[in-house]
Amino acid sequence: SAWGDCSKSCGTGSRTHTRTVAVQASAGGQSCTGGSSQAEDCNTEACPTECTVSSWSPWGSCSTDCGGGREIRTRTVSDPSCGACSEYKPCNTARCSADCVYEAWQEWSTCTATCGSGQRYRSRSNSCHTTSTEIEACNVESCPVDCQWGSWGMWSACTTTCGTGSETKTRQPAMMAAAGGAECSGPESEQRSCSEEACPVDCQ
Repeated sequence: SAWGDCSKSCGTGSRTHTRTVAVQASAGGQSCTGGSSQAEDCNTEACPTECTVSSWSPWGSCSTDCGGGREIRTRTVSDPSCGACSEYKPCNTARCSADCVYEAWQEWSTCTATCGSGQRYRSRSNSCHTTSTEIEACNVESCPVDCQWGSWGMWSACTTTCGTGSETKTRQPAMMAAAGGAECSGPESEQRSCSEEACPVDCQ
């Protein structure tokens, strides 16, 4: 028969074709040799990376009150190749008053996200009785995505037209694992016996 559909659209799948016996051996003739089905790899090219990019967050507060600071905004990207996850712009570039003396920065706050890009903050006071706040991106790595199987396909045609043969069904991932997520577990194909009508036997 013709080759069947590939079990994957990319990332290396498999496809099979089958054959049946046209003339059964009889009267001491030699039985057919070889298998009734054959498999080969297909669609071996790597799957493309799908980019998922969120909208930019609002610009954060300036990191300083004077003397040149920066503001930051962030977004979530599914893969580093999809673009930058943070942007900066200058702010409060006016020269600081010599009378203001800044204290040391406080400790950074806890990140607002464990993955997928969050923000953390720290602040400091000065002798002018104002407070500066600094914001930066943190935990910018993508969140893990576990592989998920798609639905099973239909059972294939039986490998024989009489006697007992086999039929196969396959499935492929609906979502590929990413960023350290768990790979799909379990088989890509299942096989079961199929019993057709008994093969005819000639009278001898």
